[in-house]
Amino acid sequence: MAYCTTFYIIKNNIELDDHLYCEYFTFLDFRLNGLLGRPKSKIFFLPKMTDFYNPQYEDTEIHDELPETQVQVLSYETYDTKEDRIVFDLINAPPAYANALRRTLLADVPSMAFDLVGIDQNTGMVPDEVLCHRIGLIPLNIDPSYFTFPPETPNPNTDDDPNMVVMFGLNIIGGEGPEPNYDGVDSTWEGQLPPVYTGPSGKVMSSHFVWMPFQGQVESFGDNPPCVLHDDVEVTTLVPGQRIHLYARAYKGTGSIHAKFSPVCTAYYRELPKVEINQDMADNRKQLLKESCPCDVFEIEETGDIYTANIRNCTMCRECTRLPELKANVRLGNVANHYEFTVESLGVRSSIQLVKEALQILREKCKDMQQAVDDAIPK
Repeated sequence: MAYCTTFYIIKNNIELDDHLYCEYFTFLDFRLNGLLGRPKSKIFFLPKMTDFYNPQYEDTEIHDELPETQVQVLSYETYDTKEDRIVFDLINAPPAYANALRRTLLADVPSMAFDLVGIDQNTGMVPDEVLCHRIGLIPLNIDPSYFTFPPETPNPNTDDDPNMVVMFGLNIIGGEGPEPNYDGVDSTWEGQLPPVYTGPSGKVMSSHFVWMPFQGQVESFGDNPPCVLHDDVEVTTLVPGQRIHLYARAYKGTGSIHAKFSPVCTAYYRELPKVEINQDMADNRKQLLKESCPCDVFEIEETGDIYTANIRNCTMCRECTRLPELKANVRLGNVANHYEFTVESLGVRSSIQLVKEALQILREKCKDMQQAVDDAIPK
C-alpha cells in the first residue's frame, strides 16, 4: 500500500475585520513516488482527507467544492494587563485545518525575544547560565515587522545590525544609591552604562533594562520605542554590594525555534459539544437531568420539553449520564467539523492580528507547496 501526502491550498483573499472570515480549502493529494518523478505517477484529487492511498479514487476527477469554512467571532476581551483574548467558531473545517491554525499560531508567527546575552559582571547568587535563561523568557513589547530574521549560522557582523537586533543594557547594584541619568543613552554606551540601585528590596526587575538604540532606530520607532512588556517581572535578587552588568540582544524568531518566541499565551480549540435528549422521558427525570448538570447546560420550557440552553458551558463531565435512569435518555457527542477556538495573546499584538497573520502564513505555505507540486509534475 502506497502512502499518500496531503497538501492544503487556501483559496481567495483573507479578510478579517469586525468579523473573521476564513476561506474554504481544497486539497491536493498525491503519491510520494510522484515527488521522485516516476513516469507512472499521477496527481489525483480526493473528496476527503486520507492517510493512505485508496485505489478507488485514482481516476477521480475534481469533485464539487467542499462546504465553505467559516469563522464566527463569539467574544473579544481586553485586559488591563495588555493581554487580549478572542473566541471564535471554526465551522465546516476538518480537524487538520483547526490544528494547522493552532500550530501556526504557536510555532510560525514571529515575535522578538532576547537571544544573546553578554555578561560583563555577575556577583549575584544566580549563575550566569540560569540568569541568561530567565532573561530570555522576559516578554518584549517590540513589533517584529520592523526586523528581519537573523542568519541561520551565527555572524558577528550582524550583532549590531539595526534592522535585525534590539539591544538592552542592565547595570544594577544591590542596595541604595543615586538615580542614574539615562538621557541620550544609545548603543555607543555599551560598557559604560551608568549603574542603577535595587533599593532596600534588592529585587532586579524587568523595568531595570534600558533600551540602547542603534543608529536610526529612534527615528524608526518614533513614539513606540522598544521596551519590556511587563515592568514587574522579577529576574533575581541582589544583596547590598552585589552587581550585575550585562547586555542583551533581542532577535526575531518563531516558536519552532524556541518557545520564548511564541506570540500567544495559548491557542487551543475544542469540538462543540452536542447533547441529544429523549423528550419522551418522564417529567421528573427531565428535572433530575437539569439538576444533575453542574454547568447549568439544560433548561425546561413551559411545554415541558428540556433543551440545551447553554451548550458551550458543557465540559463533557458526563454527570448527566451517571444515573441509570438518565443514561438511556441522554447521548453525548460533538458537532462534526465545528470547533470553538480560543487565542490569548501576550499583549504585544492583538489576538485578531495574530490570527490574520497565521492565516496568511498558511496561505503562503500552501502556495509554495502548490508550486513545488507543479514543478514536480513531468511536463
